Amino acid sequence: MLGGCAPLGRSRTGPPLVFISHSSRRRSEDELGDGDSLVEHDHRKRFLAKLLRTLEAKLDDAGFRPWIDRSRIKPGEEFQAKINDALWNCDLAILLVDRDALDSTWMSLEADVLMLLRSQRATQVLPVLIDKVTTTRLAGSRLGTPSGLNRLTVFVPKTGKENAKTAEPIAAEIVEAVGKLWGEVEPREEDSLSARWITNVTRAIKEIPSDQLEWVAKSLGIDMTAWDQARDHARMVATAMLGAETNKVLEALTELEPLFEKEQSKSTTMRHAVPLWVDLDAAATVAEVMGRQVDQRVVGVATPAYRLGDHVVRRATCSQPRYRVNRLLDIAGENAYDELLKRYDTTLRDQLHLSAGWTPEEIGKRLARYRLTYFALMRAENLSPGIMTRLLGELRGRFPGVVFVVLAGKDNRVWEKMRERPLYGDRGADWEPEAKRYVSLVSELIGEHIPVDSDD
Repeated sequence: MLGGCAPLGRSRTGPPLVFISHSSRRRSEDELGDGDSLVEHDHRKRFLAKLLRTLEAKLDDAGFRPWIDRSRIKPGEEFQAKINDALWNCDLAILLVDRDALDSTWMSLEADVLMLLRSQRATQVLPVLIDKVTTTRLAGSRLGTPSGLNRLTVFVPKTGKENAKTAEPIAAEIVEAVGKLWGEVEPREEDSLSARWITNVTRAIKEIPSDQLEWVAKSLGIDMTAWDQARDHARMVATAMLGAETNKVLEALTELEPLFEKEQSKSTTMRHAVPLWVDLDAAATVAEVMGRQVDQRVVGVATPAYRLGDHVVRRATCSQPRYRVNRLLDIAGENAYDELLKRYDTTLRDQLHLSAGWTPEEIGKRLARYRLTYFALMRAENLSPGIMTRLLGELRGRFPGVVFVVLAGKDNRVWEKMRERPLYGDRGADWEPEAKRYVSLVSELIGEHIPVDSDD
């Protein structure tokens, strides 16, 4: 197996999720700080409410998916569970820091999680100072110092006064800053996907002492003379793992598993390693398909297993979150074109947060604004070749820019109908069981049981 990832330029569904942390709770006079008053407190809470509403609308217009507790949590839903879910799955986060935020328990907890995600998953975090809060006050606060939030570059809106009239221009400034921050995540020539993969795994295994990593290095076949001269042993192991044969990767992961102290570090390493059974030629083909015209992005994989198709994409994109993978689920025996088209259309619009009445032109513009690439996995195993090709033709026209990944066994007649040569179609019968076995064994290392014969 060749090392590295395909030469491409983030995998969840939908536009970038922006978590907005704020302190809206009304306080009593006894809870206010020195020099504060109920009149000032009431003014900033009314301004904050207006800013949140305006910011939510402008982020949505800009192609982001804002998450604010007051509009996302319905009556009767478990408040903290919903917040935690959004917090741990966001792509970016905005912290609106006014005087009340500086000693807010909830915002401090959210900041702790966000700074962890920033270090382990490159989640972008933007502290926004309002209410005349200074960087000095942030640094000396409960919110700023313990979490490390004070070490980040903060954003201070240029608009001076804060009232109902200025909420709109201030929100516009914040959205512009978010857009620039998200744009900085775009891969640069010197910042390849392989380099990002290596950096993520390096961070995860950095906690393991070098003398313990040496055994892992030996299992990967690293030259010990080079090892003795190296300064960053964690990066050396991560780099070797990315280019090693799957049997050596599995041996290294087995050596690594008991050495982790943090469960999150172990999970990060294992999840990055799961797609490494995919060879670079297959990953490079996916990269080539992404460069085609927006209505011609189709690639086939000679397996009916959704999980393996997902791994081919993740190997090509080095599991970076700018690339999103969606499954279009089939139903055995169903063969009605109209019903399938309606279900697939509804599923894609729901997953990508697209309105029902939008035209292909509007969808193309919207997806381009997200600055993400979407992959839709379609299993053809239970469909006639004719229906599958008709579905593909219609969906490609409706959703320009989406990459459709067709999954079916290598002898399925759909490949002849599509005139498509699927990835792994020229391999022997043993490649798929070997890939499934590797996936199952790696998953076991983090406590997940995936049956070897699963077509999930």
